[in-house]
Amino acid sequence: KDPTQGHNFLFYRGLIPSSPDGALITEILNSWKNDFDKLEVHHGYIQWLFPMFVGNGVNSAAHKLRKSEAKLFREDSLIAQRFVEVYKMILNFFGLKLSDDNLGTVEPVDDPELRTARFENL
Repeated sequence: KDPTQGHNFLFYRGLIPSSPDGALITEILNSWKNDFDKLEVHHGYIQWLFPMFVGNGVNSAAHKLRKSEAKLFREDSLIAQRFVEVYKMILNFFGLKLSDDNLGTVEPVDDPELRTARFENL
């Protein structure tokens, strides 16, 4: 099967919305990024942002990540960029930040009030 037609690839390229919430990746990254209430209430998007090789978590509308899609995720610069943005968004949701993109080092956000409020979600 052509990996460029896989649901996860198409979602990360911005060609199809997540399901059941129906949001494109660009909407999630642009409009939901700092909307902690929305991120807290909706749970179906998480399997679209972080697809898994096995099962689909709590969202039966999400699709398993195929190895051929994972390869494209690493090779496609737009998808790779979006995946890092998604990772940073989720870290921020938990009161954390990526302090070194190359090493992947994570640390608490600088704002102590935000850090305390968000850290409760871990």
